[in-house]
Amino acid sequence: ITSPLDGSRLKTQLLKIKGVAVSPNGVKQVQISLDNGTTWQDASGTAAWVYNWENPADGTYTILSKIIDSDDNEETPGAGISIEIDSSLPTTTGHLAGDETWSGTVILTGDVTVPDGITLTIEPGTTIKALALNDDQNGGDDNSRIELVVDGSIIAAGTPDSPVLFTSTASSPAKADWHGLRIRPQTAGDAIALSHCIVEYCTTGIAYLGDTASRDFSLTDSVIRYAGTDGLYVYGTNAADFEVTLTGNDIHDINRYGLYYYVYGSGSRMNGTIAGNTVHHTSQHGLYFYFNNARGTTSTVHVSDNEIYQTGNNSGYAGIYVNEYRNSTAFYASGNHIHDNAGYG
Repeated sequence: ITSPLDGSRLKTQLLKIKGVAVSPNGVKQVQISLDNGTTWQDASGTAAWVYNWENPADGTYTILSKIIDSDDNEETPGAGISIEIDSSLPTTTGHLAGDETWSGTVILTGDVTVPDGITLTIEPGTTIKALALNDDQNGGDDNSRIELVVDGSIIAAGTPDSPVLFTSTASSPAKADWHGLRIRPQTAGDAIALSHCIVEYCTTGIAYLGDTASRDFSLTDSVIRYAGTDGLYVYGTNAADFEVTLTGNDIHDINRYGLYYYVYGSGSRMNGTIAGNTVHHTSQHGLYFYFNNARGTTSTVHVSDNEIYQTGNNSGYAGIYVNEYRNSTAFYASGNHIHDNAGYG
C-alpha cells in the first residue's frame, strides 16, 4: 500500500487506497480488507492498483491487502496499515463539505477543491504543504501534482510577521513539486482575498481564471517564487468584466513569465493596476500582457513603479511585453525601473 501512509490522520469520507503489486507468477487480482480480513474487496488494476473506499464514520481503521496470483495462489496478508478518520480535521484531499478555517500546518495529499458557496479561511502563520509529486485524487490540470482549486471563496490574509505559506513537503524542494493555486470563482458572492502569502515550488504559483461570474482579483504584499511555468496567470474570457490589483508583490525565479495577463474574447474587459511590484529572474518576459480579440470593450491597465530586472534568457524577451490583437486597450506605463535584462526593457 503506497497511499495513504501508515499512521495518517485524514478527514476525507471518500479515500483512494493505492498500491503496487508484484508476483513471480503474475498478478491476477489485488484485494483489500477493511475489517481485519473478515471480508475482501477487489481493487482495480494489478501492478498498480486502486480501491475507492467510502468510509462509514470517524475512527481508527486497519487496511490489509493481498495478491491472488495467476495460479490462484493467495498471499498471506501482512500487518497492513493503520489510519484514523477524523471529520474535524482540515480537508487534505477532495472537496470541502462546508466552511473551514485552517491554521498551524496542513499537509495536502491530493487536490483540494473549495466548492461554490463554501469559504476557506487560512489564518496568519499557517503553512500549507503539498505532498511533492503526488495527487491521490488523480485529477485536475495535472493528475500527478496537487492543486488547491477555489470555486468558492478564499480568505488568506497573512501579516508581515506571519505570512501564509504554500509550499512542498520535499526535503529538497524543486520547481513543480506541486501544481499551485487555481482560482475560478463561480458566482458574484464569492470572495477572493490574498495578502502576505508566499507561494513556492509549484508549476504555476496562482492561476486566476475569470469569466462572466468572476469577482475582482487582488494580490498584495505577497511572494511567488520557484515556479515551473508562470508565477501569476490572470485570464479573463466569455465577456469577463473585473478588476485586477497587484501591488507590493515579489515574483522571482520563474521558468516562464513573472506575470501572464491574458484577456480573450468579444466583450471581455480586465482592468488592471500593477504597481510597486518586484519581478526578477524569469526565463522569459517579466510582465507579459496579451489582449486577444476582445472587441467591443476597452481594458484599461496601469503599470507603474515596478522594478523588473534579470528577465529573459535571451535577447528576444522583455521586461514588459504587450501583445494586442483585434482589441482596444488603454495601456499606461510609468515610473518603472527596468534593468539588467537579457533583451528589451
